[in-house]
This record gives sequence, C-alpha cells and structure tokens, in this order.
Amino acid sequence: MLVLRRPVLRRAIIRGAQSDDDILFSNDRIESNHKPKSNSPFRVALRALYKISLYGASCLFAYTYYVYRNNEKPLEDSLVFQPMLSAVKATDDKIISIYKIFVDPPAEKLLPDMPRPPPGFAPHKTLVLDLKGTILSTEYVFGKGFEIMKRPGLTEFLNKMSQMYEIVIFSDEDTQFTYQLAESIDPRHRLFSGRLGRECLCYRNGEFIKDLSYLNRDMRNLIIIEKDPAKVKYQPDNAIILPEYKGDTEDKALQELIPFLEHIAKDRVSDVRKEIDKYGHSETGKNYLKKLELIRSQILARNQRGMSGFFNKMKKQKETEDVEPLEEGTPKPPGYK
Repeated sequence: MLVLRRPVLRRAIIRGAQSDDDILFSNDRIESNHKPKSNSPFRVALRALYKISLYGASCLFAYTYYVYRNNEKPLEDSLVFQPMLSAVKATDDKIISIYKIFVDPPAEKLLPDMPRPPPGFAPHKTLVLDLKGTILSTEYVFGKGFEIMKRPGLTEFLNKMSQMYEIVIFSDEDTQFTYQLAESIDPRHRLFSGRLGRECLCYRNGEFIKDLSYLNRDMRNLIIIEKDPAKVKYQPDNAIILPEYKGDTEDKALQELIPFLEHIAKDRVSDVRKEIDKYGHSETGKNYLKKLELIRSQILARNQRGMSGFFNKMKKQKETEDVEPLEEGTPKPPGYK
C-alpha cells in the first residue's frame, strides 16, 4: 500500500505529471508495506538446490526420452532408470494420443461389423465411392448456391450396385457438405450404408489420405472408385481410378464399369485386388469390355468353323453317294475312290 502526501501530488500536478514515476518515485517519503525476501544463507542454498534439481531432472528426462525413442532396450543404458523410464512412456503415450486426435480418424472402426453371411453364401462385398469429381460435378453459382450434376448413368449404376454391394460414400469434402450431397442422391436412405467425410481421413505430410483399413472391412472384398490416385496410396490395389468428371454429358465411365462390377459380384471373386489388376486400375471397364468382345468373337469364329466343316463334310458325302459304282473288273478312272 502506497501513501502519498499532498505536497507530492501538488508538485506532480505543477510539473504536468509527465509519467507515473513522477508520482511514485519523486518523493523520498513514500511509505510501503513491502517486505524484501530474506537473503539468509539457508534460503539462498535452498533456492540453488531447487534450481539444480529442476534442471537436472529436466535434462535426465530429455535424455531418457531420447534413448527410449532410439533404443529398443533403453534400460541397458547406464543413465536410464526405471522410474524415469515409466514417466517417459506415460508422457509419450499421452503425446501420441493427443497427436492422433488431429491426424487420425475419430474411431478405429468407421463402419460397424459386417454380419456373417448365411452358410453357402459368399461374403458381401463393399463398394466405396468418392463424391465430387467422381460421381458428381458441383459448381457454385452466385445467388443460387451449388449446382449439382450427376455423372451420366449414375442412377442405373447405383440401382444395380445396391443390389449386389454394400455402398459407402467416402469423400474428402467437409462432413456436413458430404451429407448434403449424399442426401440429394439418396433422400430415402436406401442406397448408401455409410457416409464419411473429411474428418474420417488421415492427415499425413500436409495432405488428406483415405486409409481403407479404418473401414473395418476385408480388403479382399473392398473396391474404391476414386478420381485421385494420391488419395488411396495406402491401398492402391483396391482402387479403380476414373477420370475426373467436370460435367461432360457424353461421359460413359460409369456405364462401362457396370459389367465388370457385376462380374465380380456374381462370379464370387475371392480377391477383388487380383481381378482389378488383370484389367488395370484405370479404364478398367473398357478393358473388361474389350476382353468380352474378344471372347465373343473367338466363340463366333469357332462356331463358324465348326458349321462350315460340318457342311463341307455333308457335301463330300453327298458327292460320293451320287457317283455310280463301277462294274467289277472295270479299271478305276483317276480320282475315283
């Protein structure tokens, strides 16, 4: 508490009170109840001991943490002690758990467990779809909002695939925006089993990655249709890459893909990754249709050869029957059988 006498205030006002120092320190008669810290040798030694202990423990903790992260057996080091190592482990686990909140999906299993199929039935397969640029084209129009354009053949594609696959939306857009887009396609909630947005992606090295291992599905039965290969670089064998859709009304990528996906579902392919690898990860539908056309042409050619051979045989047989047999002892003319 400071007590200022009236003459001091009067002199400060006359000088114009240039600063607070003129009031607080211009008078030697300022009274204060402040008591300075004791500078006894005991207190000085106690404060020094406290600083040494604090700095020493901090250095030992930092050293133990370094050994823990770079040595498989940290206790073999002479300066690593079990109590400090336990504290380091607990701290490291806490740091990692906090770090994962910002870079990993919110749950280890983004989808519920797949029910077991009845005896004699193959496991149900999962089809993961990206939204913007893959099956939809969105454009913001000032004064109207977002205009959404479906990729040609999308309605037919979804109606057929929903009967054979579990369809999941996995978009790199904001979760709320993803729900709005999915709602515009499936307002009755009969097509999509899951709707996942950007919050369900992994953040690695400054980019968002779709880690399919968080979907709680067998990778042998999972296919993802994506426009950007970098988004699925953790599981590239499961990906079918489509060219980005920008509103082209003549696009046929989805329609060409239907026969291939029907083949995987109906023929009970045991590992979709091997089947995708046969036809390539881009233009998969075109390559499959080319193979079907080749097989069809081969079968047609084989049938034609078989029919022509049959008719030729019948013709020769008829020619042989039309020739009158020679009398016994008559020499055979050239070419007679």
